[in-house]
Amino acid sequence: MKPVIFSLGSNIGNKVNHINSALDALHANQAIELEKASAFYKTPPWGIEEQDWFVNICAKGKTSLEAENLLAVIQKIEKELGREKTIRWGPRLIDIDILFFGDRKIEKQHLTIPHKSIVERAFVLIPLKDIAPNINIKNKSLEQLISVLPEEANTIQKMPDITWKLP
Repeated sequence: MKPVIFSLGSNIGNKVNHINSALDALHANQAIELEKASAFYKTPPWGIEEQDWFVNICAKGKTSLEAENLLAVIQKIEKELGREKTIRWGPRLIDIDILFFGDRKIEKQHLTIPHKSIVERAFVLIPLKDIAPNINIKNKSLEQLISVLPEEANTIQKMPDITWKLP
């Protein structure tokens, strides 16, 4: 089993339920074992700002799948939950990204691991700190990366009393 870390987000409909459904679907797959999820965070839109706020989390676990197969499982879950491909950085019912896949580095047209935009995204770094506080990215700690983010990082709000629990 290889360690894996995911980022999940939603900004359409019942965002928390969409994320919980995605976590349940990931965990229900016999080749994926989720171990821990971060708190849920209300985050401002990124990329296209004229859209509703997001709810974002990170989750970590293990998988027996290879990265390409894991990506296929994720895309199937997104589709089954109702995600429709629209514009880049636009509204989405559910988005699941693979942030890390063990210590592997993968650069393909449709899959880059570690995820190429992690260091720019407070909505990823802040929840990531909940589940992997000692992780280093590009030889920097999460604290160092978060400290140089734009003002957007200060608008992220932890959602109290909302958690995902292993089924």
